Amino acid sequence: MSGPFAANGTDMKDGFALYLSEKGNVLAGRNVELIVELVHWNPEVPFERLGIDLQARDVLGKALPLVRIPVAPGRNIPTLIEVAARNLLLQRMGYFSAEEFSRSLTAQIAMESARQPAGDREGGEGV
Repeated sequence: MSGPFAANGTDMKDGFALYLSEKGNVLAGRNVELIVELVHWNPEVPFERLGIDLQARDVLGKALPLVRIPVAPGRNIPTLIEVAARNLLLQRMGYFSAEEFSRSLTAQIAMESARQPAGDREGGEGV
């Protein structure tokens, strides 16, 4: 965290982590199983968009999955969080949608490349 309110943000984050540890990682009667970090969208900062590189954050000795979502005004944040939670449930059932998407996209690109004449693939002009 940075900026003039970084100290307050750090205190709130630490207070929340302490509360969760005292309550056994239970919030509103449900186990906390995912951390969603909403980050201000900055086009100059690279983000992992597919979700292939899984991240975790340690909350007082327990590693919880972490999803960073870049947001900007007008984004439908509840839907983004719901999709992140659904994706975690699918991963726990053994289906990794990001990996499946990557495999499918790579196969599609390879198929399209095979269809193009050799001159078009190399960036040359056709006759």
